[in-house]
Amino acid sequence: VVGGSYIFKIKSQNEGYFAPLQALFRENGPRFMLGVAVICSFLSIFNKMGIEKSSPIFWAALTSTVLATAMTPIILYTSKENVKLIPQNLFYLFLIGVLQGLTILCFMQAVKLTLVAQAVSVKRTSILFSALLGHLFLQEPGIQERMTGATVMLVGVVIITLF
Repeated sequence: VVGGSYIFKIKSQNEGYFAPLQALFRENGPRFMLGVAVICSFLSIFNKMGIEKSSPIFWAALTSTVLATAMTPIILYTSKENVKLIPQNLFYLFLIGVLQGLTILCFMQAVKLTLVAQAVSVKRTSILFSALLGHLFLQEPGIQERMTGATVMLVGVVIITLF
């Protein structure tokens, strides 16, 4: 899975094979994502504990409510211009909310039924679909590298799940 992430970040051989690792030191985005990955590794275990003490539906509702409550003032403060776009995009925001809610419910149910590492690995297969949809709908460049990296990640998920 890590190898697929590495391949996913390689833009061209001209930048060198260590470009993804060098990006950790040069760019804020990769550093932030590494931090997010570390935090999420602990949160997944915390989710498992919460689900065991309650239920997947209750835990999903609780964590989503807490997250939305905490993030709303931050978003209102930092995105004053974008807040004006909410009324004209209510349908799309509602659709995104429903799909995200279903994603969270399915993930919480998976965490209840299996090992956390397996559930997280399978959830990460979404990168395969993101790479494909990004290319199809947003015309993002570098589909070969992205799909190769995503496929390697998917193979890693299968290995984790089987063994």
